[in-house]
Amino acid sequence: MTHAQTEKVGAKTKPGLCDDIVPDPNAGGERPYFPECDPRFGEIPPEYAALDGEEVGSGLPTLGKVGRVLPIGYRDATGKLHREFELVDWTWDVEEELGELAERNQDMSMSAYISEIVGRGLAKLGELDFTKLKRSQRRLVVSQLFHADVLYVYTWIRIAALGKHVRFDEFECEACSFKLDAFAGDLETLEVKAVEGEEVPTAEVELPRGFHYGEAEVGRVTVGPLRWAFMETADASILKNPAKFRIASMKAGIVGLEGVDNGAPVVIARDHARQMGPASVNRIVAAIDGIGGGAVFEVGGECPKCGERFRRAIDWTYDSFFGRSSR
Repeated sequence: MTHAQTEKVGAKTKPGLCDDIVPDPNAGGERPYFPECDPRFGEIPPEYAALDGEEVGSGLPTLGKVGRVLPIGYRDATGKLHREFELVDWTWDVEEELGELAERNQDMSMSAYISEIVGRGLAKLGELDFTKLKRSQRRLVVSQLFHADVLYVYTWIRIAALGKHVRFDEFECEACSFKLDAFAGDLETLEVKAVEGEEVPTAEVELPRGFHYGEAEVGRVTVGPLRWAFMETADASILKNPAKFRIASMKAGIVGLEGVDNGAPVVIARDHARQMGPASVNRIVAAIDGIGGGAVFEVGGECPKCGERFRRAIDWTYDSFFGRSSR
């Protein structure tokens, strides 16, 4: 978008957009250097003039308002719930350490690398001091956190490392077809679904088609939010295959079965999924997603030409989320 285009559509440059990015590497800053944010180059270039993300009026709080408080929470060995967390200072030493780790473990999965980032980025989780834990201990704790909580911490680490804005590649306004060359969304406006109270949320799901579990005929299941260990253990074939991913999610999310002793671990086999069929599996997965909580990875804005609001999904995979553009 040129200066002329900016003036034509009436968009306004937001002077604070680069405030969270250290502009000069020689000034003792620890964050990446973006020339377009260097005050020596004058005002923020017009491609950044797209509006920041905005709330959509759903009534949910935003990440910036919730702050560094886990959506679900972590229970220590005594059963005490902890939700507040602190991050380490994000310096080049930390980035180099994680970069060297990635170089040494090039076959590491994205989920495992996110675990390393979160484990290294956390300073405290409730009363647990992460700075005093060994790497293996940090990984173990992170794996037992809920999926929503890990990605929530991960988002705050991204803000600490690169600032709260994410850039998107060119896209068209669905209302007027105006091309936005580079929309900058604000991560602190992500909506957050947080759990009220201290109990882990669960939901009961009536199945269109039940299944046999031992001698019991199961027509209803209880589901809970997924833990990050599910993502760590899922191999590439599962992550890339939607059907396999839904079945794996269902297996990990079921915590109770109607008519079965709920004190025993629930072990769902592939044959159980075959008995249920796609309709039951999809209903279970939808229920798991519905109670999962956490940040909703979408940012909003307003078309500078027609004024229509829009939503853009954020790709939270590492290369996109920590890269120059989210999509």
